[in-house]
Amino acid sequence: MHQRPQMLSLSADLGEVSAIYQRPSTPVALVVLAHGAGAGMQHAHMQALADAFADVQIASLRFNFPFMESSRKPPNSLGICLSTLEAAVTLGTSLATEIPLYIGGHSFGGRMASHYVEQSHDARCAGLIYCSFPLHPSGKPGVARAEHLPRIRIPQLFLSGTRDSLAEQDLLRGVTEALPMATLLWLATADHSFKTLKGKKRQRDAGGVATDSAYSLAANATLDWIRHHPTPS
Repeated sequence: MHQRPQMLSLSADLGEVSAIYQRPSTPVALVVLAHGAGAGMQHAHMQALADAFADVQIASLRFNFPFMESSRKPPNSLGICLSTLEAAVTLGTSLATEIPLYIGGHSFGGRMASHYVEQSHDARCAGLIYCSFPLHPSGKPGVARAEHLPRIRIPQLFLSGTRDSLAEQDLLRGVTEALPMATLLWLATADHSFKTLKGKKRQRDAGGVATDSAYSLAANATLDWIRHHPTPS
């Protein structure tokens, strides 16, 4: 497995941002993996996602949105995020020309990726992979953040923890069931950051069945989905 530092060139005003290309020995796909609103591409959660994908031969391209590399910490505007995602897709396409490219990310990053696909219709993206889609703020259930998802015309995979306070199960299930090419996988006892319960409490909440880590389950489900998801019309 190789990790190679990269740079994304954005614009004269925004300059460049850092990226990391993680490539296993025989990759079957590449996922452009955007980080959440609170931590950048080198956070332990993002590294764990990339490592889990690499374990099943899925390469990843992580990158930082500009706000993560400046003194301005609130997330960038939608327009800046979309421009950053376009640059990441372009770099990813050049790094892995022989395999399909998917786009997504954790929480805020996955949501921005969905807006990018919905607005750009970028044919280079074979599908969307959400690691904890943030359907609503914690304690404020709703589905407004999903209003644009039916306009997306490529397959969408939702990897969501059963304890995710930003995606109530009934609401997320209803959203995905209304989408023509959506797949929803529940990660037993995982929260928004894929942290799971331990010991007997975990097994009880998971229905008494011992499970692998949320990262391993998510990565294996992603590989299976890549191999079998429906082809966009």
